[in-house]
Amino acid sequence: NITVDQINELKPLDIATNDFVRDKFIQIYEAMWSPSTGVSGEAAYERECRNFNRILSEKEDLRKKCTRFSLFTAFLDVAISGLSLEPGARAQCYLLSRSIAVDSYLDQQGQKKNKYETQCVLTISGYGELLHRARVGQIRHADNPVIVYEEDDFEYGEQNRNKFVNYTCRLPHTSGKIVACFMKITRADGTPDYAV
Repeated sequence: NITVDQINELKPLDIATNDFVRDKFIQIYEAMWSPSTGVSGEAAYERECRNFNRILSEKEDLRKKCTRFSLFTAFLDVAISGLSLEPGARAQCYLLSRSIAVDSYLDQQGQKKNKYETQCVLTISGYGELLHRARVGQIRHADNPVIVYEEDDFEYGEQNRNKFVNYTCRLPHTSGKIVACFMKITRADGTPDYAV
């Protein structure tokens, strides 16, 4: 086992490569995701350790300002979520820094003040949410979002307890005015649903 004090003594770029952290990541990933994804915990660890340390190398605010323990928990959150920190247009999750109130005290005038610390948090993107929901069987698929402009024909409603969208794209979009956005979702049972 490793203690919080031992984690806090590690350099940020050494957290993910620590043997205890490695073993914990693999254990979590294999228990939660290896059976359904077919990806071994060790393969997921190697990929995400590289991604995690690349992000810390590139983002000084994460590396220098965030608590070591929050970096540790954010890395393990990657294993828990089963998502990847791989960058790109369809990134599944990100590492962000957040200032969080961790304690309070009274100042010299007797006013209550909060003590803050900067923590690293794993933030799941929309693409990550969709992947996660597909993995757990809530949906089969979600199409890319469609932006509806003022010139387009668009109708949204519900008939017989089923949502529907009627959409026709009318190019060119000269107004540039967006009036709606929708996404078709295929439920686990194969029926369509729409988010507008």
